[in-house]
Amino acid sequence: MIRPYLHPVKRHLSSANSVSGVNLVVLYQIIRVGFQVIQWMIIARVIFSWVNVNPNNQAVRFIYEFTEPILGFFRRLMPRGAMPLDFSPLIALIVLQLAERFIIRMLF
Repeated sequence: MIRPYLHPVKRHLSSANSVSGVNLVVLYQIIRVGFQVIQWMIIARVIFSWVNVNPNNQAVRFIYEFTEPILGFFRRLMPRGAMPLDFSPLIALIVLQLAERFIIRMLF
């Protein structure tokens, strides 16, 4: 009989007992949602840079304060040149996706 393909997390969970399986599913979802929230906040910050938003808005300030350490790190790594474009959000999104995949593969 041919076994259907199962995602590595689901394959691992199918052999685990119910309590640890539930805990693993919760951990998996927390990791996925956490990385998605950060990625969406970076995308929102990019959109905010294109439009005129009130910098005193609490939500805008929160997004800027939360994403600045991440984007600032990549800005420091990138060489300063004559280009007026900031590629740090793009690089940050790529690195975050790679980190998410790495963490999920290491844990599951």
